[in-house]
Amino acid sequence: MLGCARHKGFIPWDDDLDIAVFEEDYKRLLSALQTELPKQLRVEWTGNNKNVHFNFAKVVDSNSYVQQNEDGSMPRNGITGLWVDIFPMIHSNRPVRQIVEPIYGRCYRRIHNFDDNKLNKMLAYLLYPFALLLLGLAKIFCFLFVSKDKYVNSYGTGKAYAQYSTRHRSWTIPTIEMQFEDSFFPMPCNYDAVLTRMYGDYMKIPPVEKREIHSKVIKVY
Repeated sequence: MLGCARHKGFIPWDDDLDIAVFEEDYKRLLSALQTELPKQLRVEWTGNNKNVHFNFAKVVDSNSYVQQNEDGSMPRNGITGLWVDIFPMIHSNRPVRQIVEPIYGRCYRRIHNFDDNKLNKMLAYLLYPFALLLLGLAKIFCFLFVSKDKYVNSYGTGKAYAQYSTRHRSWTIPTIEMQFEDSFFPMPCNYDAVLTRMYGDYMKIPPVEKREIHSKVIKVY
């Protein structure tokens, strides 16, 4: 979306693509991806890969190689191919997520092998029932008191600033077509509001030191 708005295509220094999917469609999408992806693509998530630590899925290209670590070591999750992240968007808001994510998210990630420390993992299992109770209370609170138009990244997907950003369903639907390189893709109808919420003055090119590159080596076979 940022590439569409600012560059009409790829951001020159970027190598990452995230897709957000409403929670009610997320499980249906995972089911479809497991049976309908082309042979060289596969979907990885905590349901089929015990080393995926975060509560979102990745579609991975088996005919590629990505080195993320400086020393060339295998990523902790074992995924070395090019990927697209797929984030579930849930009905909630920033303040609620700021309460739930540090507790539930931390337990979730440690249970799914994010932390090799055995004591931390044991503590995560002990605290997980409380984390699930907190998660249930958050869902009830959001159902009763949070506008049905507000969404955030699902709990357990991480603590980056953009993942705490509250977005609105009315900003997304109906989608509009935007140019990306030589093609057109559906984008949120109010992409300006989404990008402003996430990046501020998103048309301003960031300084070199803030241009994030995720991968050190990328190979496609």
